[in-house]
Amino acid sequence: MKKVLLVNDTRMVGHHGSSGVVDVIMQQFARRGIIVYSHLQHGIDIENLGDHGCQAVVINGEGAMHGAQKNSHVFSRIGQEMSQRGIPVFLINTAFDEHAPEIVGRMRHFTRVYCRETPSAERLAASGARVGVCPDLTYALELGNVGWKPGKAIVVLDTTVATKNRKLHRFCRENDLRFQPIRTSPRLIRITDPRNLMRIARFNAKKYVGKLAPGSYALNRYSNAVASTQTFVRLLAEDTRVVIAARFHGVCFCMKVGVPFLAISSNTPKIEGMLADAGLGDRMLDIADLDLKAIESRSLWTTTHEERRQRYMADTKERISKMFDDIAQAVR
Repeated sequence: MKKVLLVNDTRMVGHHGSSGVVDVIMQQFARRGIIVYSHLQHGIDIENLGDHGCQAVVINGEGAMHGAQKNSHVFSRIGQEMSQRGIPVFLINTAFDEHAPEIVGRMRHFTRVYCRETPSAERLAASGARVGVCPDLTYALELGNVGWKPGKAIVVLDTTVATKNRKLHRFCRENDLRFQPIRTSPRLIRITDPRNLMRIARFNAKKYVGKLAPGSYALNRYSNAVASTQTFVRLLAEDTRVVIAARFHGVCFCMKVGVPFLAISSNTPKIEGMLADAGLGDRMLDIADLDLKAIESRSLWTTTHEERRQRYMADTKERISKMFDDIAQAVR
């Protein structure tokens, strides 16, 4: 059997989007007869990554490749090391907003990098890297027959930016709106890993204590969290007027099931890049305009919006399938 090593298994993060990405990776490779070994089984020892009998290394770029953070350095070094060993190495499902010369310089070593939106791909192509555009993998999640059922609710999602998150939580409290976190309990991937068990226990403790302290952002922000991704998406889709989505994957879920949304920028320009690709740049909302009247006046989802969403979704399906086909051909 062909085997690939997956680096950056984000199922332990505790996030519907990050978990969904890895679910899709596992499913897509399985359909092509390829076994996926997670780095959670083997760790990330760069010098020994090629010693597990895998024919390729696939790095999930989720949450990395911006701000010169630790994983940006690690992942770019893996690309360089595997290239030198003659092992195909792919960076997928990534945004790219790096400026550190040592990281940018290593990107040309990857067999191919697949960015989630065109502006990231253009930034990366300037470094001499081999780049393609493949939209976020959550677009390939199987969610059953979930779809938008129009109603009156305004749903507000959380964000990774703490200052914005506090403002969104306060806005919901002041206007009696539901603050819906995309965060959830981390997956139980390895029962022997104490860090995994502690993350699960800590998250669930905050969730249940938070129900008793609705006025406390620190405690209450996870109180509406749900374990099932399908349940989460139904909460966005049913009896909803519009979703205020301040996370990249929040926008992806809305796009996938056809829920009207207004997006607030995240920690990189990835939302703006994706919406530009879809022709939906007018759905951005400045957090300074976080006002019920402003939201209501901009909540209308037009025929043009829906046509552009559907075109983008059709293109997404083709690009995701082709990316996995291309990687599978390189695994020998």
